Formats: sequence, structure tokens, C-alpha cells
Amino acid sequence: MRIVVSILLLGLAASVPDDEARVFVGEVVVVSHDNLQLRRNESITSIGFVGDPAVLAGLHRLNVGEEVRAVFGSTPRAAGPGRINKLISIRRCEENEALCAADGRIQDAKHAEAKKARVLSQEKMAQCKVKMEQTLLKDSRYAPQTTKIQQIQSQENLRKVNALTGARQECATAVMNDHRNAVVEACELHRCGVQIGGGCSHIAGYSLSDAAIERALVACKGK
Repeated sequence: MRIVVSILLLGLAASVPDDEARVFVGEVVVVSHDNLQLRRNESITSIGFVGDPAVLAGLHRLNVGEEVRAVFGSTPRAAGPGRINKLISIRRCEENEALCAADGRIQDAKHAEAKKARVLSQEKMAQCKVKMEQTLLKDSRYAPQTTKIQQIQSQENLRKVNALTGARQECATAVMNDHRNAVVEACELHRCGVQIGGGCSHIAGYSLSDAAIERALVACKGK
């Protein structure tokens, strides 16, 4: 059975109110004074946290494989901006306990909703990339990757472009910047960066292809 690992980091999503309690029900996989991993169905949720000494003191009494109910809030970071997870309470679930079962169903529903949202987001991004590519193929600044360049050749081209100086370096930089700018403009045209951290600039940051580097070397050879 495939295990999907989901990570809840020591920071909270912007959409989660600071005072909202979050309940997790699942089997203990790992438990320590600052990390809890719970298995539920096919997923493992890993939660980093802080907590009051009285709450943390009871963690050593939990055993791997036991079903528990853990409640988390948040608290300001000791240093720096933002908030971190705070363990409010954790206890074993009783056999056939109604509260744990109800909380588990709510957790499953939220997981299913989040999974559906991720699938829709991935589908939209795939469609957006197709539209971007169609736009970019009409832009002379963009260098499409028409053939797969061997890794050795790719590394050699990168070494060559990094070794350029003077007018050749300026020329190569301009060619590669034109390529990136074309990607940014196509991305913004089709709004492909709306749901991505860093937006279209993030997408363009990964757009420097072997083809763009090779074009820069060829175009600037006689400078």
C-alpha cells in the first residue's frame, strides 16, 4: 500500500486563523517532545510543535500504534515573525469512542477536500502550461527545447556561458534575459502564477533551458 506523507510544518497556512483549534486523530508512528507523526488511512501527518511543560510531560506515556486525539492551536514564535503550532492536548482514544470517530470523519472529509483541490489545481496548471507554450512558440525571444541535450554537453555549455566576459557576456545575458522575460509575459498573460508562491517570477526562474543557453552561445559567438 502506498503511503502518502503530508507535512504540517512549524508554521501555519495564511488561511488558518490564529485562534482556530485543529484536531488530528490517528495511530502514533513517532512521538517526541517536538514532533508527532500520526497514521490515518494511507497518509502520515507529521506535525512539529511546542507546548506547555505539563502537556509535553505526558507524551512519553503514549505508545506507537495507539490511536490518539491531538488538539493543536498556535502561538507566536519565540524569535522572528509568524506563529508556530502549539500542542494543547493529546490523549488516547477509547475503544469505539464516539468523539474520536467523529473527529476522524471530519479529518477524512478535509483530507478528501484538500486532495480534490490539489488535483483541480494541477489540472489547471497543466492547461495553463499548454497555453503558455502556444504563446511562447510565437515569441522569437523564447528558445524552445526541441531536442534533448546530453548532460555532459549541457554542463559544458553552462561552463562556457559562465566563462564569457566583456561584450560576449553582456550579449549572452541579454539573450537569456529575453528568454526569461518572454516566459514571465506569457505566464502573466494566462495568469499561470496566481496560485504559486513567487508567481510568474518563480516559474521563470526555472525556465533557463539548455536551448536558451545554447542560443546565447551561438548568438554571441562573434561579439
